[in-house]
Amino acid sequence: MILGKVGRLDRSVSSQLFTFGRHVPRFIWKIFEYSGDGIVWIAVSIVVLILGLNSSLDDGVQTLKLSSELGKDAVIVGVNLLLGLVIDLCEVGLLKWIAKRPRPVYNSISNDMNVIVSVDAFSFPSGHSSRVSFLAQFAILLGHKYLAHGLIIAWALTVAISRCMMGRHYLTDVFAGLALGYVTLLALTYGSMDREVFKANAEAMIRISSFAMSRSL
Repeated sequence: MILGKVGRLDRSVSSQLFTFGRHVPRFIWKIFEYSGDGIVWIAVSIVVLILGLNSSLDDGVQTLKLSSELGKDAVIVGVNLLLGLVIDLCEVGLLKWIAKRPRPVYNSISNDMNVIVSVDAFSFPSGHSSRVSFLAQFAILLGHKYLAHGLIIAWALTVAISRCMMGRHYLTDVFAGLALGYVTLLALTYGSMDREVFKANAEAMIRISSFAMSRSL
């Protein structure tokens, strides 16, 4: 009975958010949607990683320890960003496949959603919300500029709530996604939430890549 009441409240609040969101030009929500898109961020992580590796290779070595500081930082960010995004995709995909919760019926009104894989048709949890939650916490763990932290958090929360405003998700999907982003960062840091782990992850990936390259020669 309690779950039934929670479900009805979830659907009611989500519907009201969608109704409110329709008063905002659709392209504004689409901007936030693309800013949290998985393909976009995977591409960003690969570009950052490639730039860092190029910088490292310019020094004639394939180890982070002896490469330039800029290349080292780029590799650390690129490797961990990519690993985190892959973990996020696996978590979200598995939960969507298990839950198989249909998206809100009013999501089809706009007819502007791209389904990349079959599980994208399901609603729980929100992949955008989990992704921006991970990205925000990842960025905060990397840096110390508190003003930037506020802007990052504001962006992440706006992207998350926009999922309801666009009719893509129910509010509980969004809450679950935000929580899942924290789980992703925990997994990436082996539960420590210590940014020093990022360097260890990057060094391990460089060693694996170097070994693979040497075996292919």
